[in-house]
Amino acid sequence: MGDYLRCRFPQLRLRRGVYVDTAAFISAYPSQQHLLAAAATAAVKRRPVFCRETSLAVHGVPMLQVPNAVHLRTFRASRAGASGASLPQLPTQHRELQHLLKQARFSSELIRRRFQALAERRVVAPIPTGYHRAQATAAYRNRELQLPLSPPAQFFRDLLPPGQLTQAESLTFSVIDTVARMELADAVVVLDAVLGGRVPGHRALAAQDFAPWLDFLGPQRMKDRWDQLIAFADGAAESVGESWSRAVMHTLGFPAPILQANFQLPRGDTARTDFYWPDFGLVGEFDGRMKYSRSRVLSGLDPGEVVFQEKLREEALSELGLRVVRWVWDDLKSPQQLANRLLRAGLPQTDRTGSLR
Repeated sequence: MGDYLRCRFPQLRLRRGVYVDTAAFISAYPSQQHLLAAAATAAVKRRPVFCRETSLAVHGVPMLQVPNAVHLRTFRASRAGASGASLPQLPTQHRELQHLLKQARFSSELIRRRFQALAERRVVAPIPTGYHRAQATAAYRNRELQLPLSPPAQFFRDLLPPGQLTQAESLTFSVIDTVARMELADAVVVLDAVLGGRVPGHRALAAQDFAPWLDFLGPQRMKDRWDQLIAFADGAAESVGESWSRAVMHTLGFPAPILQANFQLPRGDTARTDFYWPDFGLVGEFDGRMKYSRSRVLSGLDPGEVVFQEKLREEALSELGLRVVRWVWDDLKSPQQLANRLLRAGLPQTDRTGSLR
């Protein structure tokens, strides 16, 4: 399929006058494709300012979903709005997309049109004005951060002239301006990452770091939601999967766990668990694919050895009187599956769902 695309559509137009190798673009991860679309925008627009989800992506913030448009800031409210065609969606997961490409279940023309539309979709947002517009504009300009856009793949680095700067809003402002508009799981993934110091090149942030931007949140409902989200966030979460798990468990009405609890095992070593409910003697473990698919890179062990070590670890936890429940990505995508696993493990569920949605 890749060879067919390369022959029929060797170049994919991202923006007018900006082309990339089609096969290379399609084989990239969705997060890289989004940054490529941002780079193409920077190549044709005069000093664009990336905001919201795109600014978070440029900073390297982990997100649950890849942004479906390039987000830009404008100082003129008349220019605000969304543009770009809406075409049939293709899977956003890289593994699923590659499978479909190999099976040729989508025509090459549809694939080309879909990704071109993805690259051209834009959302232009006005400056938030929680107080007087002139004050907001001045404060916004003074605190704005300029940084080079550093695409993660060589095939689109040539889109920007060497040394060209593109503007992205500061990490703190990008977070506070974005998460209050997000669904709970998306917001928790972002906040856990920034509070836990999992954003490359940035220190771990604290709630007080966002104080200078609170006036930009506007309506009281936005401020109230921000207060709820920042109180719920926990920098101890170590991955997107763990953060997503916390959000799903809260929505389902399960008690909040302790994160990263340590246990001295009978064999002498220490086990650190993802989730722990001391009142119920229950340990929870989220098993992401990366633990096994990239085990040689992450731990130097082959997947079979990782599975064996996990079995020994679980047996050692059982000797301490703890029960262990595990879940995977598919359980988070279908929350009732996670609920069933937790209920079978003895974790009680309240009659109501979590108050923060």
